Amino acid sequence: MTNKDLLRELAAHLEAAASLVRRLAEDDAATPPPIADEELSASDWVTYARELHPALGDRQAQVLSEVAKAHPQGTGTGPIWRAIDYEQTNTYLALGALSRQGLVQKDESAKPHRYYLGPALIEYASRRKRD
Repeated sequence: MTNKDLLRELAAHLEAAASLVRRLAEDDAATPPPIADEELSASDWVTYARELHPALGDRQAQVLSEVAKAHPQGTGTGPIWRAIDYEQTNTYLALGALSRQGLVQKDESAKPHRYYLGPALIEYASRRKRD
């Protein structure tokens, strides 16, 4: 990947983050009620994630889908990379990117680490369900 490609990808992520911050700033409603675990499918969670971050890649979507399937118990990198036939290192990198976007949350106290749906994604989904 060239520097130009990296800068374009970074710009896309920053634009998505700025969009999320603007939406959160405009919505002065109280924290939405939590979503019941059975209300949304893995594909629903991925759809909401794509609304938040239109530049979400296909592999990131696959990784997120596996995290969503494990909701609310969470999952580790091993079950994810095996389920989608993706290298463990790449899975870890995708989870890091998803975490920075607020789409997943990493529990570092668990050994091995566990990943859960992230606060930005849960909050966005709750708001969408209310609308």
